Amino acid sequence: MRLRKRNLLNKVRDRVVEKSIVVHDNDMAENLLRKFTSRATGKDRQWSGPVGMAVSVLLLGLVFVSLAATSWLRWADPIMDFGRELYYPWQILHGKMLQRDLYQIYGPFSDYFNALIMAVAGETVNSLFGINLILAASATGMILYLFGSWLGWLPGVLATLAFMVTGVFPRVHDHAGSFNFIAPYSHAATHGFISALVALTALMHFIRRPNPVGLYLAATFVGINFLTKPEFFIALLPAVGLFAFHVRQHYPQHWNLCRRHGVGLLLTALLPLLVFLGYFFTVLPPGQALRAVGGSWVAIFSGYLSQTQFQSVMSGLDHPLENLLSNMLVAFAELGLFAVAYWVFGRQNRPAWVAWLTLMACWMPLLVALMQDDQEYVSMFLMPRGFMVLACLILILTSGMATYGQQGFNMQMADVEPYIFLSIWSVFSCLLLIRILLTASFLSYGFVLLTPAFLGIIGLLTGVVPKWLVLRGKTVGARRFLAIHAAFILLIIQGVWQHSQENYQRMNHTIGTGNNRLLSLPPAISLNSWVHEHVAPWARQQLQADDTLLVIPEGLMFNFLYRVANPTRVHLFLPPDFFRLGENNIIQEIQREKPRYVLFWSRPTPDYGYPFLGSSDGYGVRLLAWLKQHYHPVYQVENGFSLDTPGEKGLLVLQARDVMNDR
Repeated sequence: MRLRKRNLLNKVRDRVVEKSIVVHDNDMAENLLRKFTSRATGKDRQWSGPVGMAVSVLLLGLVFVSLAATSWLRWADPIMDFGRELYYPWQILHGKMLQRDLYQIYGPFSDYFNALIMAVAGETVNSLFGINLILAASATGMILYLFGSWLGWLPGVLATLAFMVTGVFPRVHDHAGSFNFIAPYSHAATHGFISALVALTALMHFIRRPNPVGLYLAATFVGINFLTKPEFFIALLPAVGLFAFHVRQHYPQHWNLCRRHGVGLLLTALLPLLVFLGYFFTVLPPGQALRAVGGSWVAIFSGYLSQTQFQSVMSGLDHPLENLLSNMLVAFAELGLFAVAYWVFGRQNRPAWVAWLTLMACWMPLLVALMQDDQEYVSMFLMPRGFMVLACLILILTSGMATYGQQGFNMQMADVEPYIFLSIWSVFSCLLLIRILLTASFLSYGFVLLTPAFLGIIGLLTGVVPKWLVLRGKTVGARRFLAIHAAFILLIIQGVWQHSQENYQRMNHTIGTGNNRLLSLPPAISLNSWVHEHVAPWARQQLQADDTLLVIPEGLMFNFLYRVANPTRVHLFLPPDFFRLGENNIIQEIQREKPRYVLFWSRPTPDYGYPFLGSSDGYGVRLLAWLKQHYHPVYQVENGFSLDTPGEKGLLVLQARDVMNDR
């Protein structure tokens, strides 16, 4: 076997020498020699051959199908958020437009993309479920490709598994929320992540195969990304910049190709923006056209993010010092665990029993925490608190190694490339974490903002560090380090999925019918399901296609399921929306459009700083007074709930006083 390998290497050297004579480029010959030699010795085979790749794809495909089957139709919240994601594309197909008819604080791409899907597949819930499953599967494949081909098959499998459990199919909230890739609270969030993922995948593939097609694909999706949510574009642009820096430093021929196509790439990136601008300018006044394209960027500079309690709580700025100390403490503990494991498995002349005893002593507190606390709590709340600090440290470490690895550590280019990939990924994930700066957890927005950082940590612990130990001749230590941290990662994944599974098992209440069917929590434990159960009899009997319905404080899901339009541009009546639009403007909008029916239900809002709509003059008192003057009740559930007592549980259907009820 050794003789065959030696003969193969000699043949490779001979071929490289011949090629170098033709091209008269000794540096190119040396690079080719290193490349062919590393491949021949197996150092560049990150996937452990086609068999390992095929097994990984098959295994993860089965897991994806299993998770989809377990959570089938249980992805959407029956009232909050996802109703807007259905309603807007449906209304766009029927002639309405963003900003003119539909207020939107996100970019326009997702609404028009989903409208196209509905036009092809039907105006149903299942249409979006179907396309989102396809997009999620594609994103899963890209995660597997990136982490598998650049870091190794095991990091690829673990990162992909983590993405599926914490991003694609989680159900971390007990009672409400659409925080997954199949029925997201905002498609602008999931489309923003996926478009960024496509761009990064194309760029990393360009390093392996320098073809301008990959660059133009990346540029196209950078442009699309601008039209989703700003935080993803803000995170993607520096990552692209770091990619350009590494290409210029390590791949001069690749860089020359990038420079030759620079103008074309810039125009390609601008093309999606120009298409939407051209479209909106033909049908809207200039001001509305600009807001339709860049409304999400306007929201950033309007004070909406900095002056509302909800946004402050979400980012942890309500108690900054307390949250910062908590994050630092958890990060310090996690870093200590990782450092001790590295010290043990990369030991030189220390006695084995001393190293292993130290390792057990340091990891014992984590085991005790798991025994005393719920594993789900440890996975979703405790361990993620340190991810922001760890992600920043990973960025510093990998950026330094990618920049100086060849000179400072005499590493071959094939050994530096994992650091290049992980440094680019770390820039992207660190900037996404700014949105939940001091409250990192897998709850709520963590499925799309925190999961990328978790994948980066997986890449470091199971990919980069073991490779570094192998380079130092610590092959056995690398395997042990890899095994213990793979178990650590699986522990977090299992905790998140255990919590999701418990919630999915309770979601057996049917809402909607046919292709618009959802499964939700029973009405006895879910207020949102309770409202659906009591609205459905009235809606099926009274609502007709030419009626109009406004749901307060939110509930476009009712408009979509019963195919009744909301004539106003306002669809949310939560404290941030009163801050953004103004209560007087909201009242004037309703007065101008005068919907025939208003559904008012008791949605608690303590997370926004007010117990409920109508609880104070700053939140809805004047709106309820106006409704009392111009509408009268026609359907009521729970006698204690009314416009005068909005703090009780119940719902109320109001009809405009100047509209004759001729039915």
